[in-house]
Amino acid sequence: MPHAPFRETRLLRDRAARRWGSPTIRRWLCVYCGAPATEVDHFYPYTHRDSSLPHNLVPACGPCNRDKSNTDPVEWMTAVGVPPDRIAWLLAIYAEPTFRATRNLRIDPVPLTYRSTPRR
Repeated sequence: MPHAPFRETRLLRDRAARRWGSPTIRRWLCVYCGAPATEVDHFYPYTHRDSSLPHNLVPACGPCNRDKSNTDPVEWMTAVGVPPDRIAWLLAIYAEPTFRATRNLRIDPVPLTYRSTPRR
C-alpha cells in the first residue's frame, strides 16, 4: 500500500485518530522524529502483519514514512537513530490496545540519519 497524505487516506486517518486524537484538534507530530506529521504509517508494515487496525497506525512525517517503508520498525528506528527510550515507548503503545494520546502529548524533535535521501 503506498504512503499517501492524510487527505488521500481518510480511513487510515480516522482509524489512527482513535488512538492519537483528531489531527484537526491537536497537531499530530511524527512519532519517530517529532516533526509535523503529514501521513499515517503502519508501525509494522502492512505487508508483514496485514493490519490497518488502530493499534498499528501512527502519525509520521513523509521522510520517516518513506525511509522506513517496508522494514521492521525496531530495525529501522535503531538504524536511523531514534532514541532507545522512544523505541521502548512506541513498542509499549503498540502492545497496549487501549492507549489514547493525551491532548498535551509531547514528542520532542530528534535528528535522524535516514538510510536513503528522503523525498519531500
